[in-house]
Amino acid sequence: MAQPDFTAITEGFRLLAKQFDLCRNIPAIDQGAHLLQLLQALNESVTRLQAEIAALRADVNVRLDAVNVRLDTRLVTLASFNRGFSWFSPYYCI
Repeated sequence: MAQPDFTAITEGFRLLAKQFDLCRNIPAIDQGAHLLQLLQALNESVTRLQAEIAALRADVNVRLDAVNVRLDTRLVTLASFNRGFSWFSPYYCI
């Protein structure tokens, strides 16, 4: 009965490993790795942009809230001033 030749098996695995190592020289495989890197960089850029947009939105909201407070204050001041002029109508300003 024939027995396995472990030396031949070992050499076969070495040859197989060497050939698999050469697979990185195949353009399609290398381009795939390059495309993956580009996609990862694009994903990081989009994530940064989303964070910047969120920060800008928060800043705009804070500024709009401040403008609203100033407008409300001026309207209250104007309304209290107008109480002294019962004859005044805002329609005269149009």
